[in-house]
Amino acid sequence: MKLKLKIAGVLTVAGLALAAPASADLTLLGLHTDTSGGNVTYDATVDRGSVGCTSCEGAITNLASGTYAAPRPNASDHDGFSGTEADFFQLSNSSDASELAFIEAISGEDFTSGVKTDGGGGDLVFSTDAEWILLKVGQEPNYAVIHNTNGLQEFSFDGDQGTGLSHWTAFGGTTTVSEPGMLALFGVGLMLLGFMRRRAIA
Repeated sequence: MKLKLKIAGVLTVAGLALAAPASADLTLLGLHTDTSGGNVTYDATVDRGSVGCTSCEGAITNLASGTYAAPRPNASDHDGFSGTEADFFQLSNSSDASELAFIEAISGEDFTSGVKTDGGGGDLVFSTDAEWILLKVGQEPNYAVIHNTNGLQEFSFDGDQGTGLSHWTAFGGTTTVSEPGMLALFGVGLMLLGFMRRRAIA
């Protein structure tokens, strides 16, 4: 009986922990398309959104301010990671193969494939234990790389300047839990606690 109550309590706490809001923010900034000429302009004052997380970091470029012909910046312009911001990169196309090659170049790891999830074109909250997350957002250049440094945790995407989330692709993880899934876990824990208490009273 005590063991069952402990299990139910753990499930409830796990559901609360997973449903808790993210506690840190990465600003998605710096890179956007010059609509007048179709070139890529780097401007550190351009805020295109944010990613909330408990512990993660974003890939940043080694580009100084200036204008570059598409498709720059690309994986070769990767210059490390930041705990406060993530720059946008551009792929030659948005195919699964291009995304895989890009994340392998940034991470220095080999993956068989990634798990792609539709972003719905707006803001989103999701949880995953994937080590690497590739976000496709709005206008070109439109790929931001997030390095997950804390295992299974919640991420939130908040777009700015009308930049919705096209999709996100996870690499190196085994578990992806949607927001409804987290709430269900919390609910199962509560139901088990209630059931165990009724049996104890009877």
